[in-house]
Amino acid sequence: MRPAIKEDCRVYPFLRLMISSKGVDIPMYDGPNFDCHGMIPAVKYEVDDWPWEALGLSLVDNVASIEQTKRKHEKHVDRVITTKLDPPMGYDRTATGGPKIENFDIFEKSVRVGVDGKPKDILQSLLPEEVTVTEINFKFLELLSKMEKEQLGIDDLGSLMNMKMNVGSDAFDKALESVGPIAKGIASSMEASNAKVAYMLKFMIPQWLSTRRIMEYIGGDNITPDILDFDPDSLVPSHMPDEYGPANTLPGQTMADGSFLVQPSRYEKTERMRHFAKNLRLISVPSTLLKITQLQEQQKYLMLFGRGYPISPHTVAKKLGIENYGDIDGNTEFEKWVNWKKLELLLMAQAKAMAAELGLGGEEPGGTGKQHAGGRPQSDKAPPKTVVKDKKTGPRPVQKTSA
Repeated sequence: MRPAIKEDCRVYPFLRLMISSKGVDIPMYDGPNFDCHGMIPAVKYEVDDWPWEALGLSLVDNVASIEQTKRKHEKHVDRVITTKLDPPMGYDRTATGGPKIENFDIFEKSVRVGVDGKPKDILQSLLPEEVTVTEINFKFLELLSKMEKEQLGIDDLGSLMNMKMNVGSDAFDKALESVGPIAKGIASSMEASNAKVAYMLKFMIPQWLSTRRIMEYIGGDNITPDILDFDPDSLVPSHMPDEYGPANTLPGQTMADGSFLVQPSRYEKTERMRHFAKNLRLISVPSTLLKITQLQEQQKYLMLFGRGYPISPHTVAKKLGIENYGDIDGNTEFEKWVNWKKLELLLMAQAKAMAAELGLGGEEPGGTGKQHAGGRPQSDKAPPKTVVKDKKTGPRPVQKTSA
């Protein structure tokens, strides 16, 4: 026992970070971690997670014995077939009346050997007749290949790639069943790792990025005045919630010139930043990596937009992943739709005026000069799927929900 010294009492609330290099006796840095999320920044991605294994196991580990058996069996099949084509031969020396034939090559051309009796009775293959390659050998190899695919989840991933776009809400569970447990296990493991990365990023973004940098990513329209706070160069709030007074006012005093001087926060910037980041919520959508949820979401927006639901095409384009489509003003989706309809009327008026100047009147802008006959309304009894109508005259994609 000894009294504790300063080095023994150090506390690292965000973990301890040591930076060193090969050949350096003393660490170049030994102190608190720079990032405030308090997590080890290295996140493992494994496809086969096992207890007490730091990085999990490789999928090859599950099929190593199967592959060894498969290769050994293929080697034996190759040896039997090769031996059948060039078998070891034996003969009765007492029955041959001609020269010795120890080095006789049955595949050599123009060979003549004289023997007493029938040549087939004297010269025989030493390979037993029961040693042969049959259909069961190839079936066994097919079984081993099938076992490998099942262990690696190749069939599951293949069926996922070939999955059609008509994944509705009622067919969602069936689609997941067709994927299989291997692919779902890999995806869920990856999603857990992505969640850890996202959790760290929600602390690192307000810590290291400024409001100006965020504007470069999401645009100025998505930055609310509350985020600017009193320091446009920082996303960290200037005060904690318990520091606000009545009517949502901040502590301070009014100066002689009429200006109001805000009293600085009694909390450290790191503490305010962590409080702000902890209030952010992350939502992990199931099967995100399998692209099933995205397909279902895309079909929903396509169907709503095709039915004339008040939703802007900019939102639909964003859901479909169309790059650089642009955005439209509006804090809510309905406001965006209203602004889009106004813009659409403006574009139609401009197009009509331009058509009149060019002498192309008598037809609505964008029209084809003929009216579509229409059809029966959708019954909404089947999951939405994309089909092409009028393939010969004017092909157009539509969302079909009728059985």
